[in-house]
Amino acid sequence: MYSALIPLLKSATLLHLWRMILTSCVTLSPVPPLTPIIVNDQVGLSRATTGCVIACLFKEFQINASFEGLVETVPGVNLDLLKMDRYKMDPAKDPLFRGEFEVVKELVATLKDGVAAKNECDKVIDKNGTPKTGGTGIKQLRENIAESKLSYEIMDDAAQAFLKTKIMDNIHKYYYLIVFTAYMREAADLAREAVAEEKKGELTLSGGRCAIPGDQLKLPKKFVQFVEENPKLRDLVETGKVT
Repeated sequence: MYSALIPLLKSATLLHLWRMILTSCVTLSPVPPLTPIIVNDQVGLSRATTGCVIACLFKEFQINASFEGLVETVPGVNLDLLKMDRYKMDPAKDPLFRGEFEVVKELVATLKDGVAAKNECDKVIDKNGTPKTGGTGIKQLRENIAESKLSYEIMDDAAQAFLKTKIMDNIHKYYYLIVFTAYMREAADLAREAVAEEKKGELTLSGGRCAIPGDQLKLPKKFVQFVEENPKLRDLVETGKVT
């Protein structure tokens, strides 16, 4: 079915096809992100939802880097309402459903602006999640971990072995989504600073703010490089994703 659609997709004048492989474990792929994006996947292992979350985080990078200066010139706009990192979950929720796993708490304490990165990531996850968390999707990537943890004790030994692996993989994924959010936030700051001096005059608004067109944005480094520059992040998740 998929192979039959490829020629049709490639012949479409306004549609570019990129096949991105997402497994149930974390895989870093070098495919460049494009918007708008149509995500299609076999129902089951949250891969489409993961792709949607990543696409939304990249879109937020574009908005932060391109339009922050422009928005600040509009009178009467409450900028705090537009900041994704001010997101607050219901404090009455169980800590597990808020994603407060031990390894995630250590990550937040380790990352620069870790609390803000987790807040932004959680908002995007909730918007891509189920209607009960304000989303329009079918999978809740964060709360699904908590539900699995709560089910663990009532399972038989065989089911527990499977569920333990699933829980570890999903914490691993959630952890790296927060890291990716931190990477995108840093990239937005660097993109605004990386404008060549000769271009700044063209892109600077009357208020002194810089508004960069989306097609001129550049990522200063790959996500893999960001992680390699912070080796503690990998060590932390490998030793702590079971908690």
